Order: sequence, then structure tokens, then C-alpha cells
Amino acid sequence: MKWSAALAACFVCLNIAVAQPAARDPRALAAFGPHPGDALPASLAFRDETGARIEFGDYYGSSPIVLVFAWYGCTTLCPTIVETVARTLERTGATPGLGYQVVVASIDPLDSPNAAMTMKRDHLDVLTTPEHVRAWHLLTGSERSIAALAHAAGFRYGYDANTHQYAHPTGLVLVTPQGAIARYFPGLDFNAARLRVALRDAAARRIAAPADFVQLLCFHVAAAGRYTAEILQALRFVTIGALAAALAVVFRTRRRGCAAKRG
Repeated sequence: MKWSAALAACFVCLNIAVAQPAARDPRALAAFGPHPGDALPASLAFRDETGARIEFGDYYGSSPIVLVFAWYGCTTLCPTIVETVARTLERTGATPGLGYQVVVASIDPLDSPNAAMTMKRDHLDVLTTPEHVRAWHLLTGSERSIAALAHAAGFRYGYDANTHQYAHPTGLVLVTPQGAIARYFPGLDFNAARLRVALRDAAARRIAAPADFVQLLCFHVAAAGRYTAEILQALRFVTIGALAAALAVVFRTRRRGCAAKRG
């Protein structure tokens, strides 16, 4: 009855491969859900890169806000987003502080003001002028404040606790001086001429209509020691194939046995 034992083992493997639930892929949660015209909550508490306590509304009133979501421990696209926004804003010709200010909000509640200062020093101080750097504010905050700001901005992200990685869309949110969402710029390739016009529109409180766009995600997959959804899917196909092969062997063996008995 060796064949029956092998068949039973195949059924066990199939059950494990098919029935074992894959962990929810954080990338499935990451997306922009545009809320043009909605107001961002002014009373949310954060700390800036110097450690000073601020409320998000402290940045209202003077100039449009370029809002960027990132996290300071990121080693993939977040530093690139910060650098790309800085370079593009310089090319717009807008006056930092008067024509715009930039707020980078970390989505990681474990990030600290020291981490924010390191991000600013490593990716802004060496890239642009002190005048432009002064227009940048890098925030950290509690999970509650982060979630409230992200929700209001239509910024959805996922978290992988096993690797402490965040999956999130890349891009920026342009906000009027009064705190209303004016326009979204998704991705990494920002056009300076379009951004210059959008800054003027935001300053004049003109809200752009939502548009369809392709979303680029920032997420690093650490495959070592983990089964991703793709690997589990491959295992299912391999196991099903092995089961089919085992059944074919059993069928041929039994046919031969029957033929030998008739002979």
C-alpha cells in the first residue's frame, strides 16, 4: 500500500498549500483616494525636525503647502521623493516661504525628530540652498495624528509588521493656504511648469477636479524567510501538479496489476 501512503501525503501537502492563508499584502491597501476641496484638520499635533511641538494648522495662512507623506527609515523611494520635490520646486522659480512651503509628514509613529533632522540634512542640505531648506518642515507624530492626516488627505498605506516596512503611494498633495486640498501630483516625475501653475492656482484657492492617474508604490519586499503571496501561489500549482502526477502513477500501477491478473 505504498501508493496509498504517497497519495495521502500529496493530499496533506495540497491542503497545507491551498488552505494556509497568505498574510494580507500591504500593497493592496496603498493608494491615493483623492479628496479635492476637503479641509485638512488644523488641530493635529506633531513635532518638527527641531523637536518643537506644532499643530498642522500652524502652516496655514501664508502660502500654499506642498504635502508629502514618507517615512524616515525608508531606503527605497522616500528619499528620492524628497529630493525630486526639492529639485522640481527650485525649477518652478517660486519663492520659498512666500510662494510655497513643504510639509513632509512621516507615516511611521516610531520616527523621531532626530530621524527627521537626519533626513533633512542628508537629502536637502546637500541638494538645495539654505533659503529653500528653510521652507521645509519634516514632521513626526503619534499614530493617531498620522492616521487622521493621511485619511483626510486621501492617502492610504499598509504596514508589514514582520519587516517594519510601509507600502504607500508616491506623490504630493497641494494644499491651499487655508488648508483645503487643491490638487494631487502622483508618482515621481513632477513637471516644473505644471507645478508652478498649480501653486498659483492653490494660492488663489482654485481647486482642481480629480483625475485618473497611475499610482506608483513605495515598498520593499524582503523575501528571505517569508512566503509572499506569489510564492504561495506557485506552491499551490506545484503541489497540484505533484498530486496529478501521483494519481497518474497510481492509475497506471493499478491497470498493470489488473492486466497481470487477467493474464
